[in-house]
Amino acid sequence: MGLGNNGSKVLYSLKLPSRANVATIAVHLRQSEITSADPANHSASDRPVIYVDANNVINVVSRKAVDPVAHTANFLKEWSQEGFIVVPVCDGPRPQSKQQTNKSRAVRQKAKHKSVILRQDLRRISQQLKDGGVDAATRKRLEDEQAELCKSIKSAETQSVNVVPPNFPMLLEEELNKISAHDKRKGGGSVAPVVTAMFEADALIKGAFMNKKFQLVMSNDADYILDRGYR
Repeated sequence: MGLGNNGSKVLYSLKLPSRANVATIAVHLRQSEITSADPANHSASDRPVIYVDANNVINVVSRKAVDPVAHTANFLKEWSQEGFIVVPVCDGPRPQSKQQTNKSRAVRQKAKHKSVILRQDLRRISQQLKDGGVDAATRKRLEDEQAELCKSIKSAETQSVNVVPPNFPMLLEEELNKISAHDKRKGGGSVAPVVTAMFEADALIKGAFMNKKFQLVMSNDADYILDRGYR
């Protein structure tokens, strides 16, 4: 299951109109696995399991929220209301030398510099408009540039901020408790306690996939497809 604008950038994709449709497919997958393993243990009460890369969710879904951690917790709870057992998996502490961490830091720093430069351009254009003395066509062009710069600045500033707090797993667990997300919902779903990986969530999720612990995974990380096949 993909998230955000990159969610559909895979070899095969299926767009479903609602979460309920996703749940229906997952239920069939779950029941098929149970029946194949041991027909005598077939039970309609067994709920489908979905592993969620929580760091991916907070970056893709909750980035612009006032409280990204609380928004992520509510997002997980909403999926559990469709009858899923939702297992949030968070990244563990990462080595400072990790290449991806350095790359992410560089991207944020670059976005911060871009924001400063864009603000300089915005001040220049705003001053031109304030001083006046330009014809209608020039004023229209400057106003369009001003509006476009405002959008670019907002985008650059958003990218320059790391929305994942250092103690994200603990904060997410606290938010889930606040909203009683661990309680079983009407459809039999619930949010499981937060699982913290030793390093990256995707490595833990791939291991769980190999052990057939879930029916669906939620992330826009293409590594799952490349390493383990579709699901």
